[in-house]
Amino acid sequence: MVVPADNHQAGLGSGRDTKQCPQPPTPRRGLRIDEALFVPYGGYRSTLGTLKHIAGWSHVYRSYAFQRQPKHWAQIDWPRGLRETVESSQSYLDEVIGWAEAAHHN
Repeated sequence: MVVPADNHQAGLGSGRDTKQCPQPPTPRRGLRIDEALFVPYGGYRSTLGTLKHIAGWSHVYRSYAFQRQPKHWAQIDWPRGLRETVESSQSYLDEVIGWAEAAHHN
């Protein structure tokens, strides 16, 4: 396997040692429910709906990739059992964010 000599050759920018990648996650400020319910003009899903959709597919992928008996989209454990809808509350948003993060840690 050929490893680039530095990040510039790897397409990651110059001036940083390869050992520095990947960088630790940047602390994020909390996403507020009013921000998460925003739907861009002409859009179909809110930020919350998009996050939930991506997290759902992440759980399906992980299930098919690593579980002996994979779970389909309709069989995964959706936050609060809601697959087709979202709840307009901060606690639900926080739960969906945690569910999305869990898709990458289980």
